[in-house]
Amino acid sequence: MNYNLAYPFYLHSIKRPDNPALWVDGATYSYRELAEQACRIAVWLQQVTNSKPKRVAILAHREIAAYRAILGTCWSGACYVPLNPHFPDQRLATIITLANPDALIVDRQMLERLTPELLSDFTGPILIADGDSVCCQGQAYDSFDLLPAPDDITSPALVNATAEAYLIFTSGSTGTPNGVAVSTGSLDFSIRVISHHYPFVEADRFSQFFDLSFDFSVMDLFVPWLAGAITYVVPDTQKLAPGRFIVDHQLTVWTCVPSQITNMAQMKLLKSGLFPSLRYSFFSGEMLTEEAARLWQDAATNGSLVNLYGQCETIIASLAHNYAPDAAGNDEKRSVALGTQLDGILVAIVNKEGAFVHPGEKGEIAISGPHVAAGYLDNPQRTVVKFRNLEHPVYGVLPWYITGDLGLQDSNGVFHFLGRADNELKVKGHRVLLEEVEHYLRQCSDCQVVAVHPCLSPAGTPEALVGFVVGGTIDEKIVKGCLREVLPDRWSTFTVSAKRSLPVWH
Repeated sequence: MNYNLAYPFYLHSIKRPDNPALWVDGATYSYRELAEQACRIAVWLQQVTNSKPKRVAILAHREIAAYRAILGTCWSGACYVPLNPHFPDQRLATIITLANPDALIVDRQMLERLTPELLSDFTGPILIADGDSVCCQGQAYDSFDLLPAPDDITSPALVNATAEAYLIFTSGSTGTPNGVAVSTGSLDFSIRVISHHYPFVEADRFSQFFDLSFDFSVMDLFVPWLAGAITYVVPDTQKLAPGRFIVDHQLTVWTCVPSQITNMAQMKLLKSGLFPSLRYSFFSGEMLTEEAARLWQDAATNGSLVNLYGQCETIIASLAHNYAPDAAGNDEKRSVALGTQLDGILVAIVNKEGAFVHPGEKGEIAISGPHVAAGYLDNPQRTVVKFRNLEHPVYGVLPWYITGDLGLQDSNGVFHFLGRADNELKVKGHRVLLEEVEHYLRQCSDCQVVAVHPCLSPAGTPEALVGFVVGGTIDEKIVKGCLREVLPDRWSTFTVSAKRSLPVWH
């Protein structure tokens, strides 16, 4: 069956053209306006790729350029590859090389990032998605403002369900990011499952909190656009303390990482009944503690607080749990339960041999369903380890994604999180493999004996990483500068000394 993720948006642009679809940077865009902008980009992509756009990299950040680029890429039938502007040039260049996009779309403020180093392996067309004709570093680029407006909004190009919808990159143990390509069918399945489980309506006002390179951002966009609702992009300046934003825009659906609750509580920005407009508050990306859930539920007394469990390999969510203060949580971790399976999704616990265990027994969480990715981009070795065909005693042989999360299923069918089976962590919502940080720490310190460990909050969640370096002569400025060239800006060093702790992410 052929489909396009932008098709629901297209239908709304015809049936409800004046309804608001997006609020960003103080401006509101209707479904008709944004559809027209997406069409212009889709036509450009089809022209510069001889009607066969495959992948489009997008380097834009929380501006209208980013959202028209994502929608336009989908409209054209291509896969979008979000590039995080907070990443250093070397990491972005690696991702561009791995993704091998046919075209690159950037916003004007990212022009200075288009250095020869960043574009070392890219020779395709580049579009500036906001503004008129520009010339940067002697190179002229196509401009959105000069693209001809379409005579009419044409239907999005239909693609096969197996076609890539978006490509995201996560931490890799060898220093090379792991690419996860999510198919159109998988993403459409997840969008519709979560929308069926939680009946959103046209009048809802969604938040767009997550970075576009963060897998959960697809819920911020495609779920409201399926319902015909509007999504509000939280400005960077208000992400640390978004309470005023929620109140001012009377948001009804909020999505965020759980650590944000702790941040707001520490700044004394949460109080009882603060968010009366919220119908749903979804938290994902890291462990949700009982204390954090209680604080948020007290602030959003009129709505439901939902703990969603998912990975970029199993798009949006596989498990969901509606929090209730008197519900059984995980006493061992003082965390809210992961919940029960969403429709059409199988979740189970397996032992080290890959055999399925009984309720109450601990093991590794495994997931199967139409929303599971096929594997890692050009990485068959890791794909074989994490994506396996296992024989279930009831459902037979099925493909399963082995998450690396330890857990158990209780007698009521509810799943609980018990930690990790490997060295992967979620620090403030970001997936981090300790081996990757250690890989670069060895390179930057010129020391082979290094170790990186998490600093835990009182609730047991990782708040920072601390590296230990043994031997050698360490120059603090050199190591600090080196790490900032290869790791995201939150993975930065503060002090460096031999045989002492070395904060590498805070």
